[in-house]
Amino acid sequence: MSCEIKNRDDLIVRYLSGEMSDTEMLDFETHYFDCQTCYNALKLLETGVAVIRQEGASAFEKPATPWYHRFKKWFSFELPSGEFRPAYGRLALTAVFLGLLTFAPFLYQDYQIGQTYGENFTPHGFLESRISQFQRSTTSDLTLTPVNDANVSGEVLFRWEFKNAVAVGNYELLIFDNQRQEIFRRQISGSEYRLQEVLTPGLYYWVLLDETDQLHIGRFYYRRPFFFAP
Repeated sequence: MSCEIKNRDDLIVRYLSGEMSDTEMLDFETHYFDCQTCYNALKLLETGVAVIRQEGASAFEKPATPWYHRFKKWFSFELPSGEFRPAYGRLALTAVFLGLLTFAPFLYQDYQIGQTYGENFTPHGFLESRISQFQRSTTSDLTLTPVNDANVSGEVLFRWEFKNAVAVGNYELLIFDNQRQEIFRRQISGSEYRLQEVLTPGLYYWVLLDETDQLHIGRFYYRRPFFFAP
């Protein structure tokens, strides 16, 4: 038996949304109990409404703001024209904060070193005068490492290279602390030596001799590597 209702969809929508009067609702229910066509259409639309209620809301949720938009919003501001201009105050504040995060551990370590080893950095008068005299009286053709007043840590590389010749023969490397106490002496064949011993933080003087003469006297500051306690 075919259904003669022509406004079926409208009736079903009104029925599901509760817009029918009690009389209309009773008449429609009496009809679709006996009409397979209206019953199937009702169940199909009923299922669609249930799906929309359960999952449809999430489809209309405002998507999360991408991180780069939040980043842009923090470091700039939008003009009425829609153009973005840098927020220099926030940029400067962020730069200061990142700088503190980067350098604070090293500054704190320097403070600890100063508290613990401050006397180790006091220059030695005689050795300082020897450096001054040597620099005034010598026109050296040597390229030297470490240079005077270099800050070093960990392994210390000592290197000497002649500008117009190859360093050959035997050399003697001596290291003194700032109390003029000899802490290292080594005969070396070649043009470099790597000191791998960990030194106490402080000021040190190094002297390079060949078989006949003193080639260099200089100074360097040894800072404890950051991963060591002071």
